[in-house]
Amino acid sequence: MSDGHRWERLIRMMETEVDVLDGFSQTTTALRQALESRDWAETETAMMRLNQFAARMENLESKRESLMSKLSTKEGFTARLTELSPERKKRFHEARSKLKVQLACVHSRTQGLTTYAQTRSRVGRELMEAAIPSTRGKTYNQKGFSVAGGRDPLILSRHL
Repeated sequence: MSDGHRWERLIRMMETEVDVLDGFSQTTTALRQALESRDWAETETAMMRLNQFAARMENLESKRESLMSKLSTKEGFTARLTELSPERKKRFHEARSKLKVQLACVHSRTQGLTTYAQTRSRVGRELMEAAIPSTRGKTYNQKGFSVAGGRDPLILSRHL
């Protein structure tokens, strides 16, 4: 495969990554809406779609890294960019910029989802402690019964 074909393939791959990240971003929004409306079936569906997007993105990333390593020289990848035609260089930089913007958007959405989940958890715990003061500082098991806590927490690791 010639270098020209590799550059075109790399640009198309980055454009595909932008599309996958756009779908990931939209699904993250749908997940948050499903969580807010407590639609658990839609939440599960959105989570499965996110897993599919993540797997696809991982595959694309490994292929892109492989292509970039084939295009690299001893001087590095950026040295090869100077050899490109102005049109191809422009398309590469546009694709890379769109990819960076979409990555920032996905990061923002997932951070928003994380913040939402943490806030909901904290508010729920605070409401429970305010409504039933005797629950403050207690630990509960999976069945909802109070569990006596020790002075020092015990952390178990199956990896030891």
